Amino acid sequence: EGVRGDGFPFWNNLTRHEPVRIAVTMPITSRGDVRGGVEGMRLFKSFLPSFLRTSFPTAFPCVFEFWVAYDLGDSLLDSPQGKAAFEQFFFDRTRSINHGALSCGNHSASCISLKMRRFNNAHTLTALWNGLNEEAYQRGAHYFFMPNDDLLLITPHWPAVFMEILAGSPVFPNLGVTGPMDAVSGRGDMPSMPFIHRTHLDIFGGQTLPISFQNWYNDIWLGNVYRPFLACSMARSVRALNHDGCVDADACSRYSLGQGAFAPWREETLEGRARVIEWLRSPVAAVQLHTHTRTHTHTHTHT
Repeated sequence: EGVRGDGFPFWNNLTRHEPVRIAVTMPITSRGDVRGGVEGMRLFKSFLPSFLRTSFPTAFPCVFEFWVAYDLGDSLLDSPQGKAAFEQFFFDRTRSINHGALSCGNHSASCISLKMRRFNNAHTLTALWNGLNEEAYQRGAHYFFMPNDDLLLITPHWPAVFMEILAGSPVFPNLGVTGPMDAVSGRGDMPSMPFIHRTHLDIFGGQTLPISFQNWYNDIWLGNVYRPFLACSMARSVRALNHDGCVDADACSRYSLGQGAFAPWREETLEGRARVIEWLRSPVAAVQLHTHTRTHTHTHTHT
């Protein structure tokens, strides 16, 4: 639909005139990065520099809320000194963006924030993402991007592309999952680095992923759940590279498949689809659709 007069890239019934809040939720580990201290962590070598290059400036008001999870006992992060060093290095790297009034739509809030959370004995990516997303959801985040810490973002202005895809979901506005094209570990038909709207957590009671999963295949579950609703959509114009500097995703992963190999894949997928259908038929969905339609029509008339 193009950019509206107030800068938003789509008719957003949820945020209206407040900044769009995008939670970047990311489990991290110092495993394999200990020698370089926090400065040598893959987040700071790969994801964050590419994020800063490709995300700003935005044409619409937005805030990127980084939610970072680490495990109890992490050799670098699980100490007051290590946590403080990580936070300081993060803020040093993002200071220029946060001090630029026009970087993220010229609003009064900072463009980037950081929250770190320690999880006791979680030791699975699924548990960490579920915990981070649920807290961000309870705090009011609108969107959730779930990248790896060594993802390299290549294409600029990806947030608007992702949001436009979800807003145009054919069955229900903001239903489904999207994400970038990933040449290393991704598939051509479903996103390996999911980007979802809070509608997904509305449907699943604040939970993002099945607890029977552990470290791998969460993205495949998301794609398979939404595929029958035409709501698993690749952002084919957005390129990214997982495991930056690596060509063999299996060899470069720092997380093992574990007992997730024995998860009830078929049952979880069918249960997920049933939950979506139940929600679409609910009064809550009807109210949201009415609000979206009314706001879209009202804004269309006055722009």
